[in-house]
Amino acid sequence: ELDFTHMREHLRRIVRGETHLFSMSSNNAIVGLVTQGGPVVRESQVDSKKDLEKALKVTCEEFIMTCTKLTVEPMLSFITKVTAVKVAALQGGSGAAGGESDSRRLRDHAFAAPEKLAEIVQSVNEALDTKLPTAVGKMKLYLQHPNTRNILFKPIQSNIAEAHGQIAQLLEAEYTPDDAAGIGLLGATELGQKLDLLS
Repeated sequence: ELDFTHMREHLRRIVRGETHLFSMSSNNAIVGLVTQGGPVVRESQVDSKKDLEKALKVTCEEFIMTCTKLTVEPMLSFITKVTAVKVAALQGGSGAAGGESDSRRLRDHAFAAPEKLAEIVQSVNEALDTKLPTAVGKMKLYLQHPNTRNILFKPIQSNIAEAHGQIAQLLEAEYTPDDAAGIGLLGATELGQKLDLLS
């Protein structure tokens, strides 16, 4: 790139009258500007490969998170609400009226009623059958090499399995066996088989 910053000083001296435009001496402003005021070439190097790798990494992470949310967002929201309820209960129910602890079981909260959880699981199961295969199909269009697809799909599988595992733990700890049977959560083996078919 060309650097013209040192020309500013030569022009400033001409404007202040420190150098004469038409003098026949070595202090001539035009001669000084031409000989000393030319642009300086500055070299800089940009590591395009590093920038490209960084952009690719960010894009891949965004794709993984988008596919994860596309599939299990209702479960993630549910887990966040459960965590908030448990934290509030551990803090002595500071949000409850009169400072009393909210000692209700999780399943007794409106958002965590077995029917609500069954709706959440059903919407995730539908996403596993429709939205995720569509996203994987588009990924297969652009990424022909199976190893490349697996690099992207393994974290998605892991995130989906983790969300299902957390819901399974909640079902075991907080719900009755009859509730758990009616909710329709896929078992780890069945989920793994379904996800393996997509990859």
